[in-house]
Amino acid sequence: MDGETDILREVRALGALGGGEPRRGEYTGTKALMMAVLEDGIRDYRTAIGRPRIEAEGWVRSEHRGVFSFIVICETLGLEPAAVRRALGQPEHPLRPEPRRTDPRQMDDPSRKRD
Repeated sequence: MDGETDILREVRALGALGGGEPRRGEYTGTKALMMAVLEDGIRDYRTAIGRPRIEAEGWVRSEHRGVFSFIVICETLGLEPAAVRRALGQPEHPLRPEPRRTDPRQMDDPSRKRD
């Protein structure tokens, strides 16, 4: 990994993300994995649509403190979770309700009243 990718640099530029000392050098091992998870989550939160976007939003907003939760990853990487959330703001593609799907068997049923 070449340090911070563009998506994380962009989020850092949006506001002070706080926490910890400045990072020196590249992340390795678990921290590198956490950085990759954070970057992927941010990318999906900001640009994905459908299920990946819904899952990313749930992950970012969650207060759960599991090993690879948003909060624990941010804290481990020296970022303030609340500041990262504020910097992320609203996703580029707001969630839209999924269109209702019609059962194809009902479409051919002549007894079904159509509106």
